[in-house]
Amino acid sequence: MTQQASPPPRLVALPLGSSAYVASLLIALNISMFLLETLAGGSQNPCTLIRFGAKFNVLIQQGQYWRLVTPIFLHIGLSHLLFNQYALWILGREVEQLFGSARFAVLYLLTGMWGNVTSMLFVDAISAGASGAIFGLVGAQLTFLWVNRHVLGEIGRQQRLNLLGIIGLNLIFGVTVPGIDNWNHMGGLASGLLLGAVLAPRYATGVVTPFHVVIVDTNPLRERLWFVAGVIALTVALVPLLAGFAPTSPRDGLLLSFCVSRPAG
Repeated sequence: MTQQASPPPRLVALPLGSSAYVASLLIALNISMFLLETLAGGSQNPCTLIRFGAKFNVLIQQGQYWRLVTPIFLHIGLSHLLFNQYALWILGREVEQLFGSARFAVLYLLTGMWGNVTSMLFVDAISAGASGAIFGLVGAQLTFLWVNRHVLGEIGRQQRLNLLGIIGLNLIFGVTVPGIDNWNHMGGLASGLLLGAVLAPRYATGVVTPFHVVIVDTNPLRERLWFVAGVIALTVALVPLLAGFAPTSPRDGLLLSFCVSRPAG
């Protein structure tokens, strides 16, 4: 009697998720806002940027703290828009599949906002863009690869090295090329590393049978909602205090007066 051959082991590939609708919605929103900027006077027009909610320290100090969130959806120039949307399409969709849509949305908004908070503290110029949030996603993915290194093995190690190289090159590029808000990038990256360390899925394998292996997330978002709520509460409490340290210059007041007196469009 011949022994029946055993079925091959079931392999499970990462990412486990297949949905990336939040990243797609963000891309559509960013493009729509850029078109509105263009129609309203141009995405590189400082008055247009101020009207649409760009980071502008003078107005943040006057209580317009929402300007730390709205710049995430604005862009300055077509190349700025295209570069960030390409990064969001490639990197954002992968991070959303790894983290899940809810965690991805939390990471994108919080790291983008903290990128703007850091920019507010060190840069007095008008700024806008999704770059801080994208650096935040890079930081979160790096922590994901680290906390799951025992599962991902050599592939995970190579991906970590690749991400570190990308981070290094982009930060050097930001320092050497004028007009790039590198403080925004570093704030997004740092907050992404910290948030990712707490929110990243932690995968473990469970053997149902010798030929059936399942992968489960031992760190679901519902067990970290207290942390998300705490970060939001801390941010709300700190922003009015930090805004007092934001640098400004006399030309900001002149620009604001000019934009207020100038008709839109």
